[in-house]
Amino acid sequence: MVEAMACGTPVVALRGGSVPEVVEDGVTGFICDDPEELPWAIVKVDELEPKLCRQHVAERFDVSNMVSGYEAIYRGVARTPSHERRRIYAAPPGERLTS
Repeated sequence: MVEAMACGTPVVALRGGSVPEVVEDGVTGFICDDPEELPWAIVKVDELEPKLCRQHVAERFDVSNMVSGYEAIYRGVARTPSHERRRIYAAPPGERLTS
């Protein structure tokens, strides 16, 4: 999905997995809840601006942001006693973890 958006191609996908974290519904693509919605979304995708797809990827998935995010997660895990590591949460979409 990220690779497609980096090329300016909006994404049409079913809600699930990382889709809601990666695709900004109505901006960088369309997130559908039902497979029957997919044809509608494919037709509507021409209304989206390819430049916004590229911009979204540049802002959220550049190397610096990705490295910072992974480092924050690893630091959090390292500081958490092993008996408390059962549930470690990532930052909600749009928020950054801090170390």
